[in-house]
Amino acid sequence: MRQPLSRFMALLLCLCLLPAAALAYGEHPVFTDPVTRAEMTITFDVHADAFPADGKADYAGWEAFLGKVAVKGVLDVQQPFTENVRAWFDGGLYLKDRLTVPFQFDVYGRERFLSSRALRDESLYFQMDNFLEFMMKPCYYMEMPSNLISLGMYPEASLELWQRYCAPVIDLCKGEGKRTVPYEDLLALCQRWDAAHAADGENAYRLQNYLTNLLYDLGVSYEVYDQLGCMTDFLERMDPDHKGLVITSKKKTETYKLGGTTVFTRKLTEARNFTLTLPDEYGNVLTLTSVEKIGNWRGDDWALTLSITHPAAEEGGEPVNYLTLALDMDKVPLRDHYETTGKIRFTAEGEALAEPVAADFELVLYRTDIDYPNLTRWSLSYLHPETGLSCFTATAELLQQEMPYTVLRENAYPYEDFFHLNDEYIQRIKANYTASLVVSFLPVITEMPAGVLNDVIRFSQESGILLFLGME
Repeated sequence: MRQPLSRFMALLLCLCLLPAAALAYGEHPVFTDPVTRAEMTITFDVHADAFPADGKADYAGWEAFLGKVAVKGVLDVQQPFTENVRAWFDGGLYLKDRLTVPFQFDVYGRERFLSSRALRDESLYFQMDNFLEFMMKPCYYMEMPSNLISLGMYPEASLELWQRYCAPVIDLCKGEGKRTVPYEDLLALCQRWDAAHAADGENAYRLQNYLTNLLYDLGVSYEVYDQLGCMTDFLERMDPDHKGLVITSKKKTETYKLGGTTVFTRKLTEARNFTLTLPDEYGNVLTLTSVEKIGNWRGDDWALTLSITHPAAEEGGEPVNYLTLALDMDKVPLRDHYETTGKIRFTAEGEALAEPVAADFELVLYRTDIDYPNLTRWSLSYLHPETGLSCFTATAELLQQEMPYTVLRENAYPYEDFFHLNDEYIQRIKANYTASLVVSFLPVITEMPAGVLNDVIRFSQESGILLFLGME
């Protein structure tokens, strides 16, 4: 398993793998929804005393260096986590409280634009339809966890799949008491899904890239993609008598049965308490369980478990655990909490993995009010697996208020998608921006202790990132 510092450096590098260049101009729609403005400060900290004395990195040097660095600026956001998200960030990288590398980041739905003095005041363009495919490259060539990082950097991709597959089912199941969703309605929905899948257009392209990022480590992305194109067959197999989805309610619990198989149960009083069960034709079963425990003003508890089992090798035997992913959260802010200190534990095990995986985090929230204006501070710490102490901490402090939509301005940018990298484009990027990038980041580099520079150079050589970027 990779060392924590290597994982941290991989994360920083993946977050920095976002540049692009120039060709045309486009127009974007204007929405009148209110804007949330946040005066923002983001810091990353290393805690040297949390690491064992193994000499694998200059932990004290990293602690001293990152303590001098922060990202600060003003962020305006409209319709976050939707396909129409609009955002504008104006700020930069600060070194010892001094603006050292200013930059601006502009978001129009699936289009992103980065401008900076370090790029000779030019703008680089990112088409997010191609982002997930691009983020597989560091995973393929450098063994970075960029495939999973990408899903967190682009939450709209997950939202799009929710709206495509989950929201229509929820609409069909609306109601109270005993009821039935007719087979004909389920069939029509499955046929729409299959038709969109068969069309092999932009939606299918995004779905395939999403599944590749999500399931790359398991090697089953293509199988899942193919299954999602056969939803009509799945429905026929689950409900051969065409009885539809039968929903019953008893003792504040709803049960959903399809063809005699219980596929979903949920507590009516607690939205996050449910169990989803989906079997396939080979006897494999996917189960998603969510258990929420309402706490007090200090936070709530929530546990999510996803398991995939194979049928037993022998008749009457126990099913084989192919994969179990568990996320246990204690004292986390699920409601309108002002101040919480929570624990998060992620575990993964099963025959799909070479060895079990476990990671522990601490999440701290503080805010002065639920409504705007307010001051909100989020802090997420990774606990070292050997010492149990916080070794990395990311902190975001936001002074938030509501603003009218007019604070967002329309900007015109040149277009050439960075995610369609080729040798010619890489050479042009190097020729255009190497000198300005070096000059802009020189104060940051000179502030690095010698041990930190050695760690960066060693990581660059071992990961192959310089070769990947055509710099070797």
